Amino acid sequence: MREDQKSFESVNLDKMKKIVIFLTDSMRTYYSKGEIKERYYNPRNIFDEVHMISFCDKDIDPKEVAEVAGNAKLSIYAVGSINIFSLPFVLAKILSLIKKISPDVIRAYDPSVRGAIAVWCGKKLGIDTAISLHANLDEQRLFDKNIKFRLRMFIEKYSLSNADEVICVSEHIVPYARRCGAKNITVIYNRVDIKRFGNDRKRDGLNVKEILSVARLESPKYQECLIRAIEDTGMNLTLIGSGDMENYLRDLTVKLGLFGRVRFIKSVPNKDIRSYYSAADIFAIATYYEGFCIPVIEAMASGIPVVASDIPSIKEVTRGVGILLRNEPHLFRDAFIKLRDDKGLYAGLSESGKERVLLFDSESLEEKEKNFYGRLRVHPAKM
Repeated sequence: MREDQKSFESVNLDKMKKIVIFLTDSMRTYYSKGEIKERYYNPRNIFDEVHMISFCDKDIDPKEVAEVAGNAKLSIYAVGSINIFSLPFVLAKILSLIKKISPDVIRAYDPSVRGAIAVWCGKKLGIDTAISLHANLDEQRLFDKNIKFRLRMFIEKYSLSNADEVICVSEHIVPYARRCGAKNITVIYNRVDIKRFGNDRKRDGLNVKEILSVARLESPKYQECLIRAIEDTGMNLTLIGSGDMENYLRDLTVKLGLFGRVRFIKSVPNKDIRSYYSAADIFAIATYYEGFCIPVIEAMASGIPVVASDIPSIKEVTRGVGILLRNEPHLFRDAFIKLRDDKGLYAGLSESGKERVLLFDSESLEEKEKNFYGRLRVHPAKM
């Protein structure tokens, strides 16, 4: 989905050498979560240098996470946290830093404060700025009543309306980007290395017992629905994720007599997550909103039937190869039992999921992202 494409000139990718990335979280945080993916910030190694702006006091040694930049030289600059008092000093520091780096393009992975700073710097220095949009934040505001989060909508509108390019991770969030004033929109799904999730385990629908869910343990993700759904099924549930609902959910398992049948795992490194999909028979998620939902892709790549919320973003991903439901425990329970008892349905969803997931292959999407950079109107910074 791209608008006004004719107004953008094609450029020689050989001339693109440097990119500045505004991180949403510190690289140390991504490293601790195991979310380090090869060439994630340097598709097809088109950049020689990847420079990261990290809003913390001290970040990880770039050598520990070098693979995210591929063959490029990776630099990480910890500029400190942002608050109303530090903002002028942080802005001056970042502007001076970017001016010194003289990048070809700036990219922010957050449309809020970091995205606004990225856009502001880009305008000051004459450098095109792209912002990634990973969710319809108006949907999140239906659940998050925090006044600071609600006020962020004004910052988001500034960022998205002034960015040279906006990348949406699904078609579902394009209307939100438009409402915020985004002019040039490209849809590029999140990359998933589906070959890593190829499964040599034969899935014939026999002995269906293990259910897996991967999501933050927060109220809108509604793991309570899944816990209640397995209550009288004899099935087990593994929840991978952390969050402020963990204690409540643990207490609920004890209350329902499910202690030992519900397993909590705070985090799993990306390189190790495959084994959990391999051990599962069904993937389930009862979330109220998602921008894209990578775990659904990983599950389909592993040949696991998906039982999930009937929401637009998941519907866009699955397109009929999963069982989508209202977020009610008895509906999820019925779906689990049906997959256990109907071997034809189980096998059909397993095979169709593996076919559907080819659309999200990392290699093709990495190529699309590289070509996206090739369409940017890159021009030298106004030094």
